[in-house]
Amino acid sequence: MIANLLFLSQALAAETAVPVPLQATLLTKVAAYDRSNSGDTGPILIVERDGDVASHRIASQLQQALEGAERPSSVARATFTSADAVAVQCAAAGAHIVYVATALSPEETTALAAALTGKNILTVSSDPTSVPEGVVLAFDLISGQTKILINLPQARAQGVDFDTALLSIAKVYK
Repeated sequence: MIANLLFLSQALAAETAVPVPLQATLLTKVAAYDRSNSGDTGPILIVERDGDVASHRIASQLQQALEGAERPSSVARATFTSADAVAVQCAAAGAHIVYVATALSPEETTALAAALTGKNILTVSSDPTSVPEGVVLAFDLISGQTKILINLPQARAQGVDFDTALLSIAKVYK
């Protein structure tokens, strides 16, 4: 019984490297460095995977943190079915930011990057390993410190224009 509880607590802690409420705070701060949107977060679309408990929990925590922030953000939620469906949902919601609250396969990440190319939408993931695969932004814990990860070529492809002040403190994938 105790071993099961320890395993469950480790699994829950491993859902995200950086706590979701901190990710929400950092996301709103990082969005201010996107010169293409004048620092406006605009509506945020949170995408989760149907039937994935961890994904639902991350999405719920993020929504709660964003709506309860000092400057609340408009939030919409969607279920991931395909990259093209996410692009359609972004347009319908008028989203400037898409937060993917689930680990996507490399193929899904590549498809999402392609579907959002030229759309002026910042993609953010709860999974830092998806940044090199095509998500623009994620947060990770490196040597005990929270680090911003940015895929610069994908940011440019999606019309996201980060200020050099942000790029100077981030781990940038070129």
